[in-house]
Amino acid sequence: MVEPASFGLVGTGTWAAQVHAPALADCPNVRLVGVYGRDPGRTAAVAEPHGAQAFDDFDRFLDGVDAVAFAVAPQVQSALARRAAEAGKMLLLEKPLATSLAEGCELVATIDRADVAARVFLPGLHSAEVRQLIASARALQPQTATASFNSRALVPGGRFADSPWRSEPFGPLLDVAPHMLAVLVSVLGPVVCAAATRTGKAAFQCSLDHAGGGRSSFSLDLLDETRTGPCELYSFGAADHVLEGGPFQHDWLACYREAVRSLTGGDASAYGQVADVRFGQELVAIVDAACASIATGGSVKRTAPAGKVRRLG
Repeated sequence: MVEPASFGLVGTGTWAAQVHAPALADCPNVRLVGVYGRDPGRTAAVAEPHGAQAFDDFDRFLDGVDAVAFAVAPQVQSALARRAAEAGKMLLLEKPLATSLAEGCELVATIDRADVAARVFLPGLHSAEVRQLIASARALQPQTATASFNSRALVPGGRFADSPWRSEPFGPLLDVAPHMLAVLVSVLGPVVCAAATRTGKAAFQCSLDHAGGGRSSFSLDLLDETRTGPCELYSFGAADHVLEGGPFQHDWLACYREAVRSLTGGDASAYGQVADVRFGQELVAIVDAACASIATGGSVKRTAPAGKVRRLG
């Protein structure tokens, strides 16, 4: 009988309480044993319903776990994840992997040196609907693609209206672009160039050139008051055929449980694409180029991260 993996959760926000903690507590062959946070009251509120211990000391928290799941701002995640990797812990990271390519490369280098298993949670890559869309789009061999993601997440009263990092100038791009990029890159391959513009306070458009000659674009708006929930759409074109996908209604808990199982040694073929940290690093590189494009007003070549980046599949 396989001993259950002991997980610790870093984070005490809404997403940690509503998705990460219950998914970990309900995942086979996993035990949620600890929650780390800076606010003792909030940490206890997330930990106690699942019989986990609350910690405010990160080193003590690490001592009792085999793996660490993260549900914190990316700039906090990267620093703590390096310490967890150095302690030999498996990592289940949130997107974006980091807020800059340099920061992402430093984290991946630490993970490589520590030789620990690590994944980035990208819900679509653990959703049967999105995996099917990716497979069908690949079969089509498209040369063009578009994607859009609109929600009211940052509207006052919205799910993430009080999230400081998402409300920063490039926060919406860092938060949402990885969802769409995971699909676009999985189908069309690596990106070599990005040209982006800001179209609103929390709205962006971006055009991408792919290494195989394909072109794609995506748009996002997190202040879309016409939406009651997130709306994620895709369109792939080849010759005279168009394949469309979305909107998707992700079961976030189920997606997260699949990500946990992919990390802890389950058969990866059962989950389709698996977001390893190098793929997460590639997405950071693309967003980094998009941010630079907005700052300079021109097209920017994607800086290749160190090491080989592969298309998932």
